[in-house]
Amino acid sequence: MNTNFVNTSIVHTSTVHMKKLQKDILPVSQRSQAAYLGVSHSLLSMTSSGRSGRTLGTVASAKLLALIQAHLQPVKPGNGPAFKKLQKDLDINGNKLAKKMLREADYSNMKALRLQNRLDSMKEKYREDTSWLQTIELMMSDLPTGRVSSGDRTWLAYQQAITTERLKRNSITAQAEMLLAIEMEKAKERVYREVREELIEKMG
Repeated sequence: MNTNFVNTSIVHTSTVHMKKLQKDILPVSQRSQAAYLGVSHSLLSMTSSGRSGRTLGTVASAKLLALIQAHLQPVKPGNGPAFKKLQKDLDINGNKLAKKMLREADYSNMKALRLQNRLDSMKEKYREDTSWLQTIELMMSDLPTGRVSSGDRTWLAYQQAITTERLKRNSITAQAEMLLAIEMEKAKERVYREVREELIEKMG
C-alpha cells in the first residue's frame, strides 16, 4: 500500500473516509479501532461509510493516521521486546513439538517392525497349516470304514477343525490387513520426520 495514497485519503484532519483503509490495512475490528481512537462505534461506522456527512475530530484523525503509517512500515522481525518474548515462547513450544514428533516417529517405526514380524509369522503358519490340512484330508480319505478307524477319524476331524481356524486367523485377507497396518505406521513415521525437519529448519 502506497503511503502517499494513505495520506491523501485519510487526512485533512477533520475529514476522514476510512472504509477501504479499515478493510485493507488494519487487522483489527471497527469496534476495536473506535476504542483506540476514543470515539463511539456508531460514529466510526457512519464516518467509514462516507455517506452520513459525519467526520472524525482532529485528534482521532491524527491517531488513525499515525497508527496506519506505523503499520505500513517495513516489517523487521526480531525487533521489540514483545516480538522477542513471543519468539522465545514459540521456540520453546516448537522444541517440545519437535521432541514429541521424534518420539512418535520412533514409536511408529518400532510398531511397524513388530507388525512386520507378526506378518512374517502369519505367512509361515499359513504355509505350515495349509500343508498340514492337506495331510489330514489325505489321511481321512485313506481311512477304512468301521469301528477300528473311528478313533483315528475323530482325531483327524479335530485336527482338521483347529487347523481350519488357524488358517482363517492367518488367511490372505488377514495378512493384507496386517500389511495395511504396517504401511500406515510407516507413513506416520515418514510424516512425523518430514514435518519435524521442516519445523526445525524454519525455527533456524
